[in-house]
Amino acid sequence: MAEDTSGQYLADSLQEAGHNLADRQLITDDIYKIRAVISGWIADPEVHAVITTGGTGFISVTACRRR
Repeated sequence: MAEDTSGQYLADSLQEAGHNLADRQLITDDIYKIRAVISGWIADPEVHAVITTGGTGFISVTACRRR
């Protein structure tokens, strides 16, 4: 997770706001892996919210359009 800057930002922000971070995973862009992990979180009664991030990361929207 060394290069997961947006995920780290979200984790830090949640904890600073007083929330518990039940789990955090860095998953490759594989729909079946993503689906399995999110399904597990949804099925866990201790998880009250699921927040995801990924893709382009923190960059300008203009830069995304140019790609």
